[in-house]
Amino acid sequence: ELIRIRARGGVLMKIMRHILKSKIACIWSVFWKHSCAVPEGTAEEDVPSDKVFGGRRISNSLFGSTYLFFDSDAVNYWIGGYNSAIKTCQSKNPDSRFYTSCYMNYKPGGKLKMGPLWDFDLGFGNYILNTSHECNQPEGFWIKNVAWYTRLFTDPVFLSKVKERFNEFYDGRQLLYDRIDEQASLIKHKVYEDNRLYERVSVATASETEVKEAYLERIDSLKTWIETRLSWLYTNINAIVIE
Repeated sequence: ELIRIRARGGVLMKIMRHILKSKIACIWSVFWKHSCAVPEGTAEEDVPSDKVFGGRRISNSLFGSTYLFFDSDAVNYWIGGYNSAIKTCQSKNPDSRFYTSCYMNYKPGGKLKMGPLWDFDLGFGNYILNTSHECNQPEGFWIKNVAWYTRLFTDPVFLSKVKERFNEFYDGRQLLYDRIDEQASLIKHKVYEDNRLYERVSVATASETEVKEAYLERIDSLKTWIETRLSWLYTNINAIVIE
């Protein structure tokens, strides 16, 4: 994603709340620019900065008294925000609540966009750093009440788009399970050797049969977690009413 954005002459930015201890500075005003090349001939004022295109401007627009519900600059910048909300909420990625690894991209002359999404290896109930963490539970909203999303979910147009897009995902979820089965089948013959070296699904001394059984249990557990998660979201997203 970094290379693709660079090739298009854009800038990739990242929220780093866990490094910047100041909650306000990190969430609302600071984006770290990565080493993406700015296209030759781009004027300095066309490159986003804290003052020109930073988080504080978006925050002030979203939470200000002049917010116009999906007509303000802030929400116009938030292209794809509802897609990001759906995907990160589905996975319960522990970093996605504006903590770290939350990326945005900008191409001069365009709008600030969410993405690319990141760190799904810790999502879907796989936060092994803290197995009792709430992100491992398939129930509960994850980013709905965090940072900018608290305001966006009070916007009827944004909420409508979230519901519409999520229901599309939900109706087509079998494609996701088919993809999981397809990928699992491709690597199942290598699982025993991988486990012997790295003990990913069992102890290194486990037999090949034991390892394969443990592996298939992991696959079933993943699909069960996803189905439980999607079913909970289907009920609760569609039940959201703006008062």
